[in-house]
Amino acid sequence: MSTKISIKRDYLNGTRYSLAQGKDWYHFNGDTELLGRFLEVYDGETVLDIGCNQGALLYYAKEKADIIGIGVDVFSEVLESAKENAIYNRVNFQFVCSRIQEYKAELVDVIVCNPPYFSGDIKNNNLYLDTARREKYLPLRDLMEAVHRLLKGNGRFYIVQKAEKIGSMIEEAHEQGLSCVRMGLAYAHVRSKAKTVLMEFKWGQRKDCLVEKAIYLDQR
Repeated sequence: MSTKISIKRDYLNGTRYSLAQGKDWYHFNGDTELLGRFLEVYDGETVLDIGCNQGALLYYAKEKADIIGIGVDVFSEVLESAKENAIYNRVNFQFVCSRIQEYKAELVDVIVCNPPYFSGDIKNNNLYLDTARREKYLPLRDLMEAVHRLLKGNGRFYIVQKAEKIGSMIEEAHEQGLSCVRMGLAYAHVRSKAKTVLMEFKWGQRKDCLVEKAIYLDQR
């Protein structure tokens, strides 16, 4: 007997779009919006969202340019909802059910990812949330190897991470031949330590990195 999924439609802040999401699924959040506002895209580019869920980052990209959007995720039922959302919002995104480690396709101009952050062993009984939050499902090295495999030579990779992982991100990217060229830091408030980092990577070993104006979350 099938279980009925409770669905709620939420507006994607800063865009014209809204997304219906299952109650128990991982929902787009503040980090999604931060990365969506940070990324830069141009007309005609192909954008790949790794661990796309409902494809929220593709909608932020679509708000900025006429892009070709591809989302990859491991949950087929979530992607069926993502396809319905695309029809509702009148966009033509492609969604593929696959682990990114096994995903094979043509190279893309832009890759975006809001990856799992947590490395601990505390398990969430909700598999959707557990997969979205724990690094064991998408280790940083696996992610960077996928970027290396799928990104065009003149492409760009955008990611949001915990600020404390800046060093790990730069090290893993360096091993794959990528350098951080732009960075943004988000703080809970003006007196707090950095909470979140937004990073843009390009191919090559570069010494300079543009650091954007600080984002204070309590002032947004």
